[in-house]
Amino acid sequence: MGAYRLKIVMKDLPAVARTLIVPKKISLAALHAVIQYALGWRDYHLYDFSTQGDPTRYTNDSEGAAEYEYYRENPPDTPHRRVEMILARPLKLAHTVPLEQLLARGKEIDYTYDFGDNWQLSISLEEVITDYLHPHAVCSDAQEAGPPEDVGGTTAFMNFLQAWHNPAHPEHKEMVAWGRSQGFTGRVDLEKINLFLKQKLPLGDDDLSRTLYRLNRHFLPFDQPVAFNPLLDSAQASSTHFLSYFTDFLRTLQERGRVRLTAKGSLPVKLVKELFYERGYDFAQAEWRSENVRREADAWFLGQLHDLAGLTGLIKHRENTLSLTKKGEMFLQSPGAENYYTLLWDYLAGFNLGHEQGREPLPYDLYPYLFGLLAQFGDREREIGFYADKLLEIDPFLIDDEDGEVQARYWFGYRLYSRVMQRLFAEFGLVQTRSEQDKGQAFQDRCFVQRTPLFDQVLLRW
Repeated sequence: MGAYRLKIVMKDLPAVARTLIVPKKISLAALHAVIQYALGWRDYHLYDFSTQGDPTRYTNDSEGAAEYEYYRENPPDTPHRRVEMILARPLKLAHTVPLEQLLARGKEIDYTYDFGDNWQLSISLEEVITDYLHPHAVCSDAQEAGPPEDVGGTTAFMNFLQAWHNPAHPEHKEMVAWGRSQGFTGRVDLEKINLFLKQKLPLGDDDLSRTLYRLNRHFLPFDQPVAFNPLLDSAQASSTHFLSYFTDFLRTLQERGRVRLTAKGSLPVKLVKELFYERGYDFAQAEWRSENVRREADAWFLGQLHDLAGLTGLIKHRENTLSLTKKGEMFLQSPGAENYYTLLWDYLAGFNLGHEQGREPLPYDLYPYLFGLLAQFGDREREIGFYADKLLEIDPFLIDDEDGEVQARYWFGYRLYSRVMQRLFAEFGLVQTRSEQDKGQAFQDRCFVQRTPLFDQVLLRW
């Protein structure tokens, strides 16, 4: 695998520099993440890449890129100054553009991070490496600590350093406390940088690396020492409730060839009853079990397997029949750990869509906090209210307390327990749950959660 050796220098703070080796095939968005870890930043803000002589900016500003594309395809009938300015500066999403595309034009790239603090960095290609063996980036040299997030720009950083280094400065204690809260130590920890790059940013060109990259980036805290384990035991992964039943469902379709569906596109009644009653297709920790399942709509767990297999392209509906696709055949031949992470990604993405549609209690940007909370506090059984309160501290607008804050908090916690902990985390073997009647409150349950030993196998912590 080829790689690039890059020199990264902060333009207004040239003493702050990094030498990075990155795989050639990565995107600009991946390079952004590498730079974030190398400089000790936390990926809070917008950024862009650019090259000399080209007005195009490559960015994570999805709204700006969408606006540019709209006006490019729908130019106004009459001249409009603002639209002209938008069209004069094309925006493309960084995750869609490979790094080698920009380096093919020249050896220099400009990178700007945080348009408030306005950190401007130069990226220079020093060497093309042909025999690079690592599926991740490496920081081979680091000079001076980077400025902390939100310090205010170059001048503010200089003022911050004066207070940081001088115990007699009237703001010394305040600046030290604030700097530490931002992860600033005043020194470069090359070992820590490389450990984060290795564990949190797998950049190999295989399916497992790509899936772990997305899971780490979207569903774990960016700056915390926790990552999904690429060496997860496939046998353990395959034995988890959701994956074992999902695999069995696909094998059933494989064995039976084309399955004729009902007029509404549902599984036939005979197959539904067989899977539900004879094979026990139901949620791992279902609160109650229906005894009157006659169609797919009555068997929620089975319907979820059917929907997810369709959304991921593992099965196809054609002429009122259902069959496995080539992708589905490949899934059945893939290692259990790879399938586990693929389904976890798809399931988490589905839960995010469910939140947007009002069915699920958490937006996707709070899952990193929930994973972090379970990693930190889940070693012993705790009531769900503990996790609910922690999440409400981050986002109080998760509840509508028109009917009273106490009730609103209870029902948020209950939905967190039944929808997220039971239907998601327990299905993937990450938590154990139990409930008991609350003797002090009629018609309310006390719900408890504890992480499992598998949680500690799935997530690496260092």
